[in-house]
Amino acid sequence: MDQFSVIVDTYHAVKNRVTEFHAGNDISLLSYNDSIYEATKINTQRNATLTSSHGRVLFKAVQNQTLNQTISNSKDIFITRRDKGSYSAVWQLPTIQYGGELKVNAAQGIEQMLTVKKDKR
Repeated sequence: MDQFSVIVDTYHAVKNRVTEFHAGNDISLLSYNDSIYEATKINTQRNATLTSSHGRVLFKAVQNQTLNQTISNSKDIFITRRDKGSYSAVWQLPTIQYGGELKVNAAQGIEQMLTVKKDKR
């Protein structure tokens, strides 16, 4: 009998890089157009000011994903296919930690792009 077998391993990971701002004093971030904070970490001991002079200030969550999959095909008397693997997705939210005041100024508004789904159990 002539046997033929193919195994394909797939690994794919999406890990977003987070921008971090740390200061022992005040933090002031100014932009002309839209300011988008995707899973940004802002940490200050005193005041934090986020300003967009002509646009919006947006807070956005990002998703880190990992896919691991193994597919094997074999031909013999019977054609068989096996598929196994795993997938994980973790949401990373923007965080702001401040010791004094938080001021967010935007010419066209402040938006959050975070969706919360209730788990059905």
